This record gives sequence, structure tokens and C-alpha cells, in this order.
Amino acid sequence: MKRGIFTLVLLLLMTGTCWAETTWQLAPGRSKLGFRVKHMVFMDVEGRFKKFEGKVTTPGDDLTAAKMVVIIAADSVYTGIKDRDRHLIGEDFFDTAQFPEITFTSREVTKIMDPNGECYKITGDLTMRGVTKPIILMAKCKSMKTLPNGQTRMDLVATGTLNRFDYQLQWNEILETGKAIVGETVDLELKIALLK
Repeated sequence: MKRGIFTLVLLLLMTGTCWAETTWQLAPGRSKLGFRVKHMVFMDVEGRFKKFEGKVTTPGDDLTAAKMVVIIAADSVYTGIKDRDRHLIGEDFFDTAQFPEITFTSREVTKIMDPNGECYKITGDLTMRGVTKPIILMAKCKSMKTLPNGQTRMDLVATGTLNRFDYQLQWNEILETGKAIVGETVDLELKIALLK
């Protein structure tokens, strides 16, 4: 009888361990969701979003099999030029009056072998201007440390690309040379700080 009770308790403990999840919050003050796009053919315009929130759940401290959700306020886009930012939030681009949020939801996170540190391939769905498309991000874990307040912080750098035309951000003007003012390809440059 005692052996049976001991076995049952052990199974319950093992089950709890298997299903235990770690929750991480995206730290806006320590994170940067940036992008870069070609402008006037040979110049780059860089921008970022100032307002966003995110949550990551992991089976332990490893990002493998993590579930990620990030919500971005599209009208928080910032490029350093007010007229450009007003154009970006208007109907030609993000149309934030109708589509106030940009969201990312992961579908699969896999670890990639790299001698220089932990790297991950993050496959997910990006929704922008009402259009949802698959996207792949490559992320590298830069550090993990315990802060003075007892929280654990994980820092990552992630990159990816997208075609803005896929999301109906198709505004453009043609130069005298026949080249478009704004490039189609957008490079994503993300510096992510997660707090547990």
C-alpha cells in the first residue's frame, strides 16, 4: 500500500515537472524592434517601433519549443522624421486607423548548432495591415544573467526579411532613372530582452 502511494506521488511530481512552463515578458525599455529599407536606391532608412508588448513561454530556460506572442502598436513607428512617420501611419502604408496592431505568433522554435553560442530558428506568422504571412527569424542568445532584483534576463539578437508588398504596403514613386524610391525588401533587426 505504501509503495503504491509512493509511486503515485512520484508520477504526479514527474507529470508536474514535464508540464511546468517558464514565462518571460518582453522588456520594452531594454528591447528594440527595428527595421531597415532602401531609400532612393542607395540610401538606407532605419526605423523602429516605440510601443510593444510580448510574452514567451518555455519548457524551462531553453527557447526550444517556446511559444511567442508579440503585439506592436503600428502608430508608434519612428524614423526620426515626423513627416515620414505621418506618411507611414497613413493609408499608403500601415493604415493604423483600420489596422492599429502588428502581431507575431510563433509556430515552431528549433535550436541550431553553433559553436559560438545558442542559435534558434523561429518560424511564425506575422500579421500586418490585415494580412498574415509566414516569416522566419534567426535568433542568437547573447547572454543570460540574474539581475539584482532576482529576475533572470535573457538577451537575444534576431534578424529576418520580408517583402512589404506581401502586406499591401505598396506605395511607391519612380525616380527619373526608373528606380523606385522605396525598396520592397525590409530587413528586420531585433534586440530582445526577456525577463523571467
